[in-house]
Amino acid sequence: MNRTFIHTDSTTAEYIKYMNNNFFAAKVSIMNEYYRLGKKIGIDWETAMHGFAADQRIGDSHLHVPGPDGKLGFGGTCFPKDINALISFAKENGN
Repeated sequence: MNRTFIHTDSTTAEYIKYMNNNFFAAKVSIMNEYYRLGKKIGIDWETAMHGFAADQRIGDSHLHVPGPDGKLGFGGTCFPKDINALISFAKENGN
Protein backbone atom coordinates (compact mmCIF):
# COMPACT_ATOMS: atom_id res chain seq x y z
CA MET A 1 0.00 0.00 0.00
CA ASN A 2 1.36 3.40 -0.96
CA ARG A 3 0.98 6.03 1.70
CA THR A 4 1.10 9.76 1.26
CA PHE A 5 2.01 11.96 4.18
CA ILE A 6 0.74 15.52 4.17
CA HIS A 7 2.36 17.98 6.54
CA THR A 8 -0.29 20.42 7.72
CA ASP A 9 -1.83 22.01 10.80
CA SER A 10 -4.25 20.14 13.06
CA THR A 11 -7.34 22.00 11.81
CA THR A 12 -6.63 21.10 8.19
CA ALA A 13 -5.84 17.50 9.16
CA GLU A 14 -9.15 17.26 11.01
CA TYR A 15 -10.99 18.73 8.02
CA ILE A 16 -9.35 16.20 5.68
CA LYS A 17 -10.61 13.39 7.94
CA TYR A 18 -14.13 14.84 7.86
CA MET A 19 -13.98 15.16 4.07
CA ASN A 20 -12.88 11.53 3.70
CA ASN A 21 -15.49 10.11 6.05
CA ASN A 22 -18.33 12.19 4.61
CA PHE A 23 -17.34 11.14 1.10
CA PHE A 24 -17.25 7.47 2.10
CA ALA A 25 -20.63 7.78 3.86
CA ALA A 26 -22.09 9.34 0.70
CA LYS A 27 -20.53 6.54 -1.36
CA VAL A 28 -22.16 3.89 0.84
CA SER A 29 -25.48 5.75 0.69
CA ILE A 30 -25.56 5.88 -3.11
CA MET A 31 -24.51 2.22 -3.33
CA ASN A 32 -27.46 1.37 -1.07
CA GLU A 33 -29.77 3.12 -3.54
CA TYR A 34 -28.18 1.36 -6.52
CA TYR A 35 -28.62 -1.95 -4.67
CA ARG A 36 -32.30 -1.29 -3.88
CA LEU A 37 -33.13 -0.30 -7.45
CA GLY A 38 -31.09 -3.13 -8.94
CA LYS A 39 -32.87 -5.71 -6.81
CA LYS A 40 -36.27 -4.28 -7.82
CA ILE A 41 -35.49 -4.56 -11.53
CA GLY A 42 -33.89 -8.00 -11.24
CA ILE A 43 -30.25 -7.31 -12.06
CA ASP A 44 -27.38 -9.59 -11.06
CA TRP A 45 -26.00 -7.38 -8.28
CA GLU A 46 -22.60 -9.07 -8.00
CA THR A 47 -21.95 -8.72 -11.74
CA ALA A 48 -23.20 -5.13 -11.79
CA MET A 49 -21.01 -4.20 -8.84
CA HIS A 50 -17.99 -5.94 -10.36
CA GLY A 51 -18.48 -4.01 -13.60
CA PHE A 52 -18.99 -0.75 -11.74
CA ALA A 53 -15.88 -1.20 -9.59
CA ALA A 54 -13.79 -2.10 -12.66
CA ASP A 55 -13.73 1.61 -13.52
CA GLN A 56 -10.57 2.71 -11.73
CA ARG A 57 -12.01 6.19 -11.15
CA ILE A 58 -14.58 4.62 -8.81
CA GLY A 59 -12.26 2.58 -6.62
CA ASP A 60 -13.40 -0.50 -4.75
CA SER A 61 -13.70 0.83 -1.21
CA HIS A 62 -17.09 1.39 0.43
CA LEU A 63 -19.00 -0.37 -2.35
CA HIS A 64 -20.03 -3.58 -0.64
CA VAL A 65 -23.67 -3.36 0.33
CA PRO A 66 -25.43 -4.69 2.24
CA GLY A 67 -22.81 -4.44 4.96
CA PRO A 68 -21.29 -7.30 6.95
CA ASP A 69 -24.39 -7.34 9.15
CA GLY A 70 -26.59 -7.94 6.10
CA LYS A 71 -28.20 -4.50 6.41
CA LEU A 72 -28.15 -1.40 4.25
CA GLY A 73 -26.87 1.89 5.59
CA PHE A 74 -23.65 2.72 7.36
CA GLY A 75 -22.69 2.83 10.98
CA GLY A 76 -19.74 2.71 13.25
CA THR A 77 -18.64 5.65 15.30
CA CYS A 78 -16.75 7.82 12.80
CA PHE A 79 -19.20 8.33 9.94
CA PRO A 80 -22.19 9.64 11.98
CA LYS A 81 -19.91 11.73 14.23
CA ASP A 82 -17.97 13.24 11.34
CA ILE A 83 -21.11 14.00 9.33
CA ASN A 84 -22.48 15.95 12.29
CA ALA A 85 -19.14 17.72 12.78
CA LEU A 86 -19.03 18.85 9.14
CA ILE A 87 -22.63 20.08 9.36
CA SER A 88 -21.71 22.07 12.48
CA PHE A 89 -18.66 23.57 10.76
CA ALA A 90 -20.83 24.57 7.80
CA LYS A 91 -23.48 26.19 10.01
CA GLU A 92 -20.87 28.04 12.06
CA ASN A 93 -19.41 29.45 8.86
CA GLY A 94 -22.63 30.53 7.21
CA ASN A 95 -23.21 27.57 4.91
